[in-house]
Amino acid sequence: MVEAICAGIVIGLGCVADLYVSGIMGSILYAIVIMSVIYYDLDLFVGHTGLLNPK
Repeated sequence: MVEAICAGIVIGLGCVADLYVSGIMGSILYAIVIMSVIYYDLDLFVGHTGLLNPK
């Protein structure tokens, strides 16, 4: 549950950064946020779509 809340906060911050910076830099920041969700194995659907994880 805590990991899902953290993932939501991280994605929210990524969206705000994307809207604030906009353009190519905003897209790069949002991609870094998505990769950090995958790297830290947070419980968010976006973070686990690319992984073959037998949970």
